[in-house]
Amino acid sequence: MAPPEVVSTVPLPVVAASKEIPILFSAPMARATLREVDPKSQTRRVVKITHRTPGLAACLEPTVGTPRPRVAAELCPYGRPGDRMWSRETFFAWGRWETRFSEKKKRDEWHFVDLTLDSGREYLYAADDDMGLALPSRSGGVVQYWKRPAIFMPRIASRILLEVTGVRVERLQDISRDDAQAEGAPPSHPSIDVVSRQFGYADFSRSWYAQRWEQINGAGSWAANPWVWVIGFRRIRP
Repeated sequence: MAPPEVVSTVPLPVVAASKEIPILFSAPMARATLREVDPKSQTRRVVKITHRTPGLAACLEPTVGTPRPRVAAELCPYGRPGDRMWSRETFFAWGRWETRFSEKKKRDEWHFVDLTLDSGREYLYAADDDMGLALPSRSGGVVQYWKRPAIFMPRIASRILLEVTGVRVERLQDISRDDAQAEGAPPSHPSIDVVSRQFGYADFSRSWYAQRWEQINGAGSWAANPWVWVIGFRRIRP
């Protein structure tokens, strides 16, 4: 007689499901991510410490002891390794504007009706071709391509899908030369590194990145040297 089958009662580890999180990309950063040679593979975002993030405050602005950036990395709003980020970038959608009454605000508001996919068209992207169009004034009923800010990009219009490969927290100015290049900066060279050092930067790659940071975040934002999320990623699509 065969022995009874032994069934293991050891519980299997619970694996958290990966998440998909939107992230804003400027046109230059979208182009750097999409290039075939040495694509962008890191992004830095300011850590926002408010009364709503007591855990971050305790880690990075402790009243006693030293900051604990490794612990803070566990609280990253852009996900953990294995999660995915879909980029939001300035784009063009085919559709029209119409007004709708807002019960909350008790007045008419402009609302964009996206007809891109229903009309058999494709979304277009400002990083590829700005089409010579500024953000247009709304015109009710006119059906055409309209330039739309990145913040309003729906998930279905996103063309860049990334997988998070690493997350850490550090001061902005702690960026290394290799990390600056992973952010999309050009390679350094001894001849131009000398000039960069005259302006207070360790090398050209970090000088380039610092200037790009200020273009996006405003004058003085590099000198402020905030805590930043450092998110490493690899491109899944396209």
